[in-house]
Amino acid sequence: LPSMQDLIEVLSLRTEIKNAGYETDGLNFEAFYDDLSSSGKSQDLKVLIESRVYGFFNSLTLPDTPTIYDYLVLSLREKDVIATFNWDPFLLQAYMRNEVATNTRRPRIAFLHGNVKVAVCGGCGVPGVNGRRCSRCGDLLEPSKLLYPVKHKNYNDDPFIKSEWDVLRRRLGKAYFLTIFGYSA
Repeated sequence: LPSMQDLIEVLSLRTEIKNAGYETDGLNFEAFYDDLSSSGKSQDLKVLIESRVYGFFNSLTLPDTPTIYDYLVLSLREKDVIATFNWDPFLLQAYMRNEVATNTRRPRIAFLHGNVKVAVCGGCGVPGVNGRRCSRCGDLLEPSKLLYPVKHKNYNDDPFIKSEWDVLRRRLGKAYFLTIFGYSA
């Protein structure tokens, strides 16, 4: 996966950013997006960036061979939780493809910044997989929002993201072990 520093190139945004009047040499994606969001300027560019980010991450798939995500899901139990900030679908793909192997003992996943493959029922608040229907009322699930890199994140603004943080808080309150891994953790 690309780092935040590489997103401008990976998403082919350099031309659009330049055309909107911004300098792109040495541009830090996170800082730029934060400034764009905070200023309220160039809303068309902001929407374009969000659309390309969502489209890119939504298009990713795991290889058919086992990955670290598969091993993680298979190594944990029902009482465990995986908390992730990743927008990519890899963890959920591994979770779903290992459903038969793990039966009902899979860990809970908390998507702390939303996820491209996670959706929520607008009426019931029930989470599920993007493109599916609510298990409670049958309505089509709505994609979760992605929490983009901004300096002042409000984890309470979006009901789904708030509920994911609430799950993590409850589970951490009972945790015996905590393991953190990731390239920038």
